[in-house]
Amino acid sequence: MGKSLKELESSLNTASEDYSKAYDTYRDAQRKHDAAKQARDEIFNKYGVGNPSAQCMAEVALADQAIEKAKKEQEDAEQALEAAKVEAEKRSRSVELRKRRMRKRADKDTTYVVYQARIECTYGMRESYLSLKSSHGVMTREIPQMTVKDVKLNTNIINFGGCRSMENPSVERAAQRAENGANARIELKKDGRDTAVAVVKAARVAICPGKAIIEHFMSTFKKEEDELDSLKRECIGECTACFPANAAWEKGHEKVTINGEQVLLRRCTMRCNHGGRITILLSGQPE
Repeated sequence: MGKSLKELESSLNTASEDYSKAYDTYRDAQRKHDAAKQARDEIFNKYGVGNPSAQCMAEVALADQAIEKAKKEQEDAEQALEAAKVEAEKRSRSVELRKRRMRKRADKDTTYVVYQARIECTYGMRESYLSLKSSHGVMTREIPQMTVKDVKLNTNIINFGGCRSMENPSVERAAQRAENGANARIELKKDGRDTAVAVVKAARVAICPGKAIIEHFMSTFKKEEDELDSLKRECIGECTACFPANAAWEKGHEKVTINGEQVLLRRCTMRCNHGGRITILLSGQPE
């Protein structure tokens, strides 16, 4: 049996820490190399470039040795940094591959979901988790069991840190601010743009053969529009997930209930009013 997701993530964290340490070591070696070269330059400044004295030559020789040593340390540190980067990327891919496999299997997974289960939203900035203010009185593997009615934001469904859905008013406001800023910058180019439009119109009226010129101007306008749309799509607002009054997780256990409410299973999903689809990545039970 392969490693669990948590084990893979722990391995990734270790690799990320190793990469961070390797980067610090590389930067220290780089600074040491720079300092060694600076020290040699100071020797030349002290004695003068054309000074052939024995003292000058001896100090320069020592400085050259220090430079070579520092250069070797920097090269070794650079190789170690690259190796640490490759390892971290490898482990990151392993984590993502495991998550993809888990997502594919989620629709048929009837594992009971408990307190601290890990969840995802299609529009969320980060993964989050399920919570309870108080237990329903039923434990699964000594952890409070969740039900399909545990849907209250920041009581049961802890927010996802931010939202990308344009149906969320907070995101819409952020997008509007971005659009206003972009339009202000575009307005600065208004004279050039109006001139281009005039050229295009005149060319079309005259059935001008300068098709390339027309296409250039039109592609420029299209590029601005595309960049603005892209900017709006990248806007992030506050995660204010909201659900209908009688909301419940879909596809709960048909036969097992707690206080009349179906038990929550990993196959269950929720739909936020802003369009996000919330799914359960980890049941919360020990893997």
